[in-house]
Amino acid sequence: MPSGSRSGGGGSHFGSSSRSSGGGSRSSWGGGGSSWGGRHHHHGTHVHIHGRGGFWSPFIAFAIFFFVLAAAMFSMYGSMKEDKEFVQSDYAYYQKIITDAKSDTNKQITAQVKDVLYNENIGAWYITYQFEIDGKGFGYYSGDEHYTFCIYKEDPSVHDDPIGNGDPYDLYPIQNGEDFPIAVNTTNKNSTVRSVNMDYEHTTLENDFEYKKICNNLKSDIGVGIGALAISVSLIIIPIVITVKKNKKQKAEEVANSGNPTAAAGTITNIEKTQENKCEYCGCIIKAGDTTCKRCGAARKR
Repeated sequence: MPSGSRSGGGGSHFGSSSRSSGGGSRSSWGGGGSSWGGRHHHHGTHVHIHGRGGFWSPFIAFAIFFFVLAAAMFSMYGSMKEDKEFVQSDYAYYQKIITDAKSDTNKQITAQVKDVLYNENIGAWYITYQFEIDGKGFGYYSGDEHYTFCIYKEDPSVHDDPIGNGDPYDLYPIQNGEDFPIAVNTTNKNSTVRSVNMDYEHTTLENDFEYKKICNNLKSDIGVGIGALAISVSLIIIPIVITVKKNKKQKAEEVANSGNPTAAAGTITNIEKTQENKCEYCGCIIKAGDTTCKRCGAARKR
């Protein structure tokens, strides 16, 4: 596939600027090297929520953290979903190029393998190639790379069935400079030329490693997002429940004490005794058995 509006480098559907694209490293026969190109208070009934200090602070801090994490995951999920839809559209686009080329054999061209590379980010191999249309070369210079997508789970320069589809064209293992059948969208050399390897026809979308990675990331993002949101909500609910229960218990104890005559009478008696033991002149406490105040000498009140 060429660089341009529908594709980019690194064997990716998106190109070097995409979140999903990655770098390619040469296979063992191609030499060393690598390349990139291939996104206050809240008052309820007996509940006081304080933003700083106290019982609530750690709960609020962690609740905010997990809420932000959940928001980030849901945002990434939405973006990744768009990526999935783009790859599906891209897959259909290049399948149609192959279908058209089977009807118009002039659109079937023999290219030459330029390199076999491994995309470390996607975790699969892809092939770059070059070809000519009416004497004009394509895939020979930077900015006009033509390549397969990352559909090879094994090094196609070594394995005889790197895609795992039975190798219907009997192409592999394939080396630099060998013939490589492709289909193009146009035979007009002055138009924007898109190309695709003919054996992509036998590759299902589920066998496109970039598509598989996107699907796995979607599952991961939504799982982490839901989990983080559940934790955030729990960190708010749990302390509310604890505080409400604590206040209810305290209120019940107050009601029980106010309805206990013995406890109330005992309280009154203690107050009266305290008052009786006080000197009526200076207010000092007169110890039991003493008849006069040790501070002012006044007689105990009888």
